[in-house]
Amino acid sequence: MDLHLSAAGDFEARVELEVSGSLGVWWPFLLARPLELIAVFDLSDTVEGQCSLRGPTAHGLPLATEGALYGVRLSSSCGRPRRARLRFEIRGRGLNERRRDWRGAIVADGERVRMSEQSLFLPQVLVSPGNRAPATFPWEAFVTVPKGIEMIMPGQMLEAPTDVPCGVRWRFGSSEPSTLWIVGARKPRIVIPPRESRSPAITAVMDDSPAHSAIDYARTLQDAVESYSELFAPTTLHTVAVVHDESMNYHWSSPGMVLLGRHGTRLPVGLIGHEAAHFWWGGATVFVGLGERFLTEGLAEYSAWRFMERRGSGDGATQRAREARNTLQVRAREGQPCPALLVANFDTLGYDTAVYLLAPLVLRYLELRIGQQRFDEFLGRLARRRIVGAADAVAEIGALLGGATEALIREAPWLLQPGPFEVLVESIESSSHGRHVELTTRFVRSNEQVSFDGVLSVTCHGRGGGDRCQRELRFVGGVGRASLAAPFEIAELWFDPDARFPARVPPVQRATAGGAWLALDTPPAVSAARFVPNASETGRGHLEVRFDRPMDGRMGINRVDQDEARQRGYKIPRVVDGEWREGGAVLDLWLQGLEPDELYTVPFRGRRFRDLYGMPLAAFDVRVAVGPAAANAEVVDGEPVDESDLVPS
Repeated sequence: MDLHLSAAGDFEARVELEVSGSLGVWWPFLLARPLELIAVFDLSDTVEGQCSLRGPTAHGLPLATEGALYGVRLSSSCGRPRRARLRFEIRGRGLNERRRDWRGAIVADGERVRMSEQSLFLPQVLVSPGNRAPATFPWEAFVTVPKGIEMIMPGQMLEAPTDVPCGVRWRFGSSEPSTLWIVGARKPRIVIPPRESRSPAITAVMDDSPAHSAIDYARTLQDAVESYSELFAPTTLHTVAVVHDESMNYHWSSPGMVLLGRHGTRLPVGLIGHEAAHFWWGGATVFVGLGERFLTEGLAEYSAWRFMERRGSGDGATQRAREARNTLQVRAREGQPCPALLVANFDTLGYDTAVYLLAPLVLRYLELRIGQQRFDEFLGRLARRRIVGAADAVAEIGALLGGATEALIREAPWLLQPGPFEVLVESIESSSHGRHVELTTRFVRSNEQVSFDGVLSVTCHGRGGGDRCQRELRFVGGVGRASLAAPFEIAELWFDPDARFPARVPPVQRATAGGAWLALDTPPAVSAARFVPNASETGRGHLEVRFDRPMDGRMGINRVDQDEARQRGYKIPRVVDGEWREGGAVLDLWLQGLEPDELYTVPFRGRRFRDLYGMPLAAFDVRVAVGPAAANAEVVDGEPVDESDLVPS
């Protein structure tokens, strides 16, 4: 078995370990800087004796380092000791700057391990059976080890009332994967198996959700874990869980579990993505030293933006980035300290909301500066390290930028400037041989060119949603150029660093040769619609509308026309929530109030098209038929749109 005792802060520690039974070689070793000191005791069947490790230093390794983690690990490579007792006494200042005295003991007697402790705060104990992933539990818990390990977390660890949920139990079997169960919670629960052999299974425990079922939360968490496993590093978790409790007003995560409080009626894709990202940032990879909070929370929120975009919720990521900028601007106008001044040193900002706002913006800007591929490679290397000093991470970021991190102060102020930023398509010219089209653009704000050096990813969509190409558009002094293969008919351009910058272009612009042109004169169309009733809840269902091109939310249900639709004999369902996916090409709607054997109509009107796109307006209806055994949806022509009463969005 392994016992791992750790604490964080500025401490002085004195640790004694006594082992009776089999004792072999033991030695301390260093894992990272700032250091984590772990004494490993390899127990064999050949030597009897006792051993003590005393502080504040051991073999020249100090036990008092600001922001460091300290630990003592007892490992057994063959057999178990008859008895082992670890006494510890740690005095000092924790991360909350309050002085604490922390003393207690861990006793291993045969197949039972028990920990006793007297202090005002809970330590962290990690118990690793064999090569399994560690489980975290507080001091009140005990562990039995007959054929596996069973761990119980009391409800107080969740800082929640005793009736929600009472605890979390991990079971580590000798021949089967680990399983996480929510015990003592009389709430709906669903368990979905892993999609792949290396993916974790998902458990969801829900309060009565007004619009979503446990499967929605479970699938979202599964998507997030699989996305981060692909982006950063494969997870070692066998089972993860998401718990929703409306009685709480905060959100929290621990290794293997996401706890969601009150969050409104929308499916919290970004929130689940943020908390799941802590399985990596703050879980598998721990930052220590000045700036750890900035890096931990910033990487978690940045990861959530990436997950939302990969899942087709790019609009949500754009909105979160916009809200972050707006909040920082308000703080600056109110005279609050601007956290941008702390970027160079990545100073710890505590739990200030600025951490969640500025850090992901800076990380997205860093991705923009060096390119997404290089940034992903950097994150992959970072995610494979157990403990990382914040100063080391800053030095690596500086190396990526080709200079000191003060470059972020010089180049990131545009994050806090009022937008919107736009990419102006200045010209489209054919090459002399007619095989390529040269695209020249300018990075502008309020019709003024911005001196911007960096790389933007440009996506060109062809008519009918068919042809599509992606290019990196490198800007020097605010001017960007790209070469597109011809012939290629372009219907839309998207530039996507931390938000979808609109491409301001003439309605129709054609190249003189090569067969390529930029044409924005065709209305959008709907390629398919599908309705799936909710099997577990009558009167609810999910409507999926697929467009022939990414819409980015520029068409939606026109609720203003519902009275008129009813006058025409339409029966309109209640729309609980909606979400754009796949870059805006698919609109998901959650409907309720549906009755069997009825025909419903969902009217769509193109009132949200922006004038700068110059697209003709379109109208259509989606007819939803609800039957006792089957349901379907079809698209029909809608009433023509009166352009005289349109309000530009």
